[in-house]
Amino acid sequence: NYILGELNFDEVIEYLNILGMNPKILQRKKDDFIFEIESPANRPDLLSFIGLLREILPFGKFSIKEINGEIEEEIDNFIPVEIEDIKDCPYYSCRIIKGINNTKSNQEFKEIIEDIGFRSSFLVVDISNFVMCEVGQPLHIFDLDKIKGKIIVRRGRKGEKLITIDGKDRDVEDILIIADEEKPIAIAGIMGGANTEVSEETKNILIESAYFSQSIIRRGSKKLGLITEASLRFEKGLNVTMAEKGMERATIMIKKFCGGQVGRISFAGTREETKKQIYLKKEKIEKILGIKVEDEFLKDIFEKLNFGIKKENGEFLLTISEYRKDVKEDIDIIEEIAKYKKYMEIPLEIPYAVIKPSFLSSNYEIFKKIRNILVNLGFWEVITLSFISDLIAKKFLSDTIEIENPLSQSFSFLRNSLIFNVLEVVKYNLSYQNRKIEIFELGKVYKKDGEENFEEKDSLLIVSLNVGTFFDFKGKIEKFFYECGLENLEYIKEYRNFAESGTNYGIYYSEEKVGDLFLPSEELKNFYDIEGEIYICEILIENLLKYINFEKKFKQLPKFPFSQRDFSFLFPENINWKEIEKEIMNLNLPIEKIEVFDIYRGKNIPDDKISVSFSITFRSLEKTLDSEEIDNFSKLIIKTIEGKFKGKLRGENV
Repeated sequence: NYILGELNFDEVIEYLNILGMNPKILQRKKDDFIFEIESPANRPDLLSFIGLLREILPFGKFSIKEINGEIEEEIDNFIPVEIEDIKDCPYYSCRIIKGINNTKSNQEFKEIIEDIGFRSSFLVVDISNFVMCEVGQPLHIFDLDKIKGKIIVRRGRKGEKLITIDGKDRDVEDILIIADEEKPIAIAGIMGGANTEVSEETKNILIESAYFSQSIIRRGSKKLGLITEASLRFEKGLNVTMAEKGMERATIMIKKFCGGQVGRISFAGTREETKKQIYLKKEKIEKILGIKVEDEFLKDIFEKLNFGIKKENGEFLLTISEYRKDVKEDIDIIEEIAKYKKYMEIPLEIPYAVIKPSFLSSNYEIFKKIRNILVNLGFWEVITLSFISDLIAKKFLSDTIEIENPLSQSFSFLRNSLIFNVLEVVKYNLSYQNRKIEIFELGKVYKKDGEENFEEKDSLLIVSLNVGTFFDFKGKIEKFFYECGLENLEYIKEYRNFAESGTNYGIYYSEEKVGDLFLPSEELKNFYDIEGEIYICEILIENLLKYINFEKKFKQLPKFPFSQRDFSFLFPENINWKEIEKEIMNLNLPIEKIEVFDIYRGKNIPDDKISVSFSITFRSLEKTLDSEEIDNFSKLIIKTIEGKFKGKLRGENV
């Protein structure tokens, strides 16, 4: 019996329903009811009898009894405690009780334990499980005589194993364990070891009550594939106060029902826990809930929730109970008020709001058209996060912006290029055997602007893997620029980061750089485990926007047919094709277009030479060109190339 006042079972079920815990009655036994609830993931305090009573306390006309009392320490015996890493275990306490009456639980207590869901064992063990369900703090009982020396809370070492009380031999390497000076004796917060288990011969015991890191328990439970009632509670996040109350309650009950001499408590770590303080304005409560709330109602709720209350400058200053780790800001407290005001009593009214049109970025429509062009060319859009890992930043970059409080090492820096995120997408697809990939990302990159400032810029990265040749990819890039209104691009070989030596071509329009077309370096490909023919184009959006023009101009269809001639020349290896193309166009011949269709180095070609084959399309707007005219045009082109560029004609022109 934990209450003073009146509270019947029907009221309990009603209150739990109001609080959204959806209680389900499983069984009725005389005056007892067995039921299940749906407990929120961030409320470990509700996994206990006292916790549930605290939660419904603001509804009822009752109070909760104090179940702990004075503990008389009868002997000085204690076991020293050592914690290797305070982050793994902020607080660990234990207490010796000598000379207990080690019996089995009587029938009445055995039924209670089994109704809760445990297998009944020795009375001291049943008491520890009962106290866990009563106050919410997991405990463990060791056979004191099987422990050698002090208690050490540490990670399992390489090769260490432990047979747990379920009879299974478990590998505990890098898992948080409880050990004595010779061996592991328990998996911390999860399950005890068989080597210190309470048996019929047990006369002296050690009670454990601790506060373990919720993340270390979750990781250990997942690694072992072992979930217990204790691990479920530790994973949700307990606190030092619960550890102290659990130890007190277990000591009182064991002394009462099993006898023995109580030793003094031994602990390591810190008992202190900083209490959160939150300011709350009454005006904000009423604005959020849409109703008037009386001061008396608020004070009553805060007192029953065990929040410390002060009023400063018309605001409530609330000190939050240690067991309410879910309450972090004022909106959480307003949610508590709404629960106890009862949601159904808050009027169903649509709040009045003025909807104002939002202004789209001036580039929004342009970016939308850019995306559509690339999708029509066969590329899939990807969207990645704006962060890169510290590993990438240190390996490939020197001028990145570090984040002060990153979520993890994978999100330590702001990206100054889209390359790394997009190649991560390529790597992911390859791992799923998707070997033909054409993707792009249009997103933000962040460049340093001085020591402390940075500027945000738009960037576009296009990638092709195992889809056609380099010239197929280049053709798609030229089609993209053409659709954006940029023609007659110039490609200049130049150095750039992350490109294989000699493979990068700067893309220029009106003598301004608008992008790079290149093959990624072997180092970059190896880092992302990429195999195959991969090509990348990075476009400088800021420069592209200066010239972009989606207007379509229609030309009259030609009235006269075209004629085409193919040429193949040997050139010095360092020749600039753009200069040759420009010189041909300066001849003022009726040339419609010039297209390179083959570039060759290798067999039958001198080492310092390169073979370039191209076709020229002739068309006059005034008449049909005859063969003699085309031959004369061709001779002039050959003469010009041989004279100005030291080109040597290969074979006969067709």
